[in-house]
Amino acid sequence: MLKAAVLVDYQNVHLTSLEVFDSDDESRSSSLNPLLFATCLIEERNSRVKDERLLAKLKRVEVYRGLPSSIHDPIDNARNLEQKRRWMEDPRVQVTLRPLKYSRTRPSKANASSKGYVVKREKGIDVLCALAVVRNAQSPDIDLVVLASHDSDLEPALEEAVLLSPETKIETASWFNPSTKKGWIRLNPRVSTPIWNNRLGRSILTCSQEKRNTSST
Repeated sequence: MLKAAVLVDYQNVHLTSLEVFDSDDESRSSSLNPLLFATCLIEERNSRVKDERLLAKLKRVEVYRGLPSSIHDPIDNARNLEQKRRWMEDPRVQVTLRPLKYSRTRPSKANASSKGYVVKREKGIDVLCALAVVRNAQSPDIDLVVLASHDSDLEPALEEAVLLSPETKIETASWFNPSTKKGWIRLNPRVSTPIWNNRLGRSILTCSQEKRNTSST
């Protein structure tokens, strides 16, 4: 069986799922468990494969995610660190956290005395995902790389992986809701042979979720 590495652009995958499936409050109070997500993804993929030689077995899961500040968001910071510790109890899972960038917007004209709003965003996660794609494609113990993300900035990384490692199978994964047609946007790298995209439905989201008391970033 193909030895598979699933690379998860965590926040992108999580937030897109909420949009694609018009998630209710219960879903929004849940987070994705990367190992469950990757396992369900590979099982779904294998169920669609017609050639038995292309069946895959999960070898490792790499997760890339922003880390809230311990000063500005101490609760979310602690939650994310605890999730990382728990997820990495399985040796197949590697979680990389990178501090979120915090900045303030300018005061509005209607309220010039206000301090504006604090904006937080991920910084460098897309670069880490891109490097992971190329690195795993070149790894001698990996036959299949599946990138879970909807971020088009990662398309050049897929193109580079195909160019440098033609012997490694490269695929993508994205959410898709057939009832509303939401989620049709997928990564579309410019390669001679189209890269297979694994469409993930609500059942994959359901089997990937873990409950939590409050939402995290």
